[in-house]
Amino acid sequence: MVDYLYTRIKNHQRTNGNLVIKDTRLMSIAWESELIEIANGECLSHSQLQRHIKLLHDIIGSYDMPTFQDMLAWHEYLLQDQPFAGKIRKFPAGRYTRNGWAKYPTVHEESVERMFEVFSQANQHPMLAIAHFHIYLTETHPFIDGNGRVCRLVLNAHLHQAGYGMCLISRDNKDEYLTFLENRDTTGLALFIESNLVM
Repeated sequence: MVDYLYTRIKNHQRTNGNLVIKDTRLMSIAWESELIEIANGECLSHSQLQRHIKLLHDIIGSYDMPTFQDMLAWHEYLLQDQPFAGKIRKFPAGRYTRNGWAKYPTVHEESVERMFEVFSQANQHPMLAIAHFHIYLTETHPFIDGNGRVCRLVLNAHLHQAGYGMCLISRDNKDEYLTFLENRDTTGLALFIESNLVM
């Protein structure tokens, strides 16, 4: 599957052994599309791409509700060459966003785990519950690195488990997606997700 994925990417360049993805429109299969979009703006090595493809295939092959432990395991697997892989961030952090410097308070592992449990018992419409949880998780910024990739894996695992397919976030709609996250707009994000599903 990795070799097939590479043959589908026509516009790319290799820099220091990394694949820099320039054209995401050529991907037609849902999990391959999501992989490329998760990599948007990032350099992923061949081994990182392989790991990501495997995780997405595992998600496609399962209809289990993703758990907190799943998220930690996915993070550890994706960033296995980093000392913080699979570990919740236990100190305040910050990073530059398109709106300036964003601060993230210390993460309490029990709170994140509890949110996974609350989500599994949510009584609201599944798409609204998924959007609400995705906003919470991205705002929490639970890891030192890899938050976007892992949060979107959790998003797509929730969507797949609910029978929706997967959400394709592309360069064309990424700004709209980020706006819904920044505004904490659950309804807007739910509609966005619904209109960008790939079965």
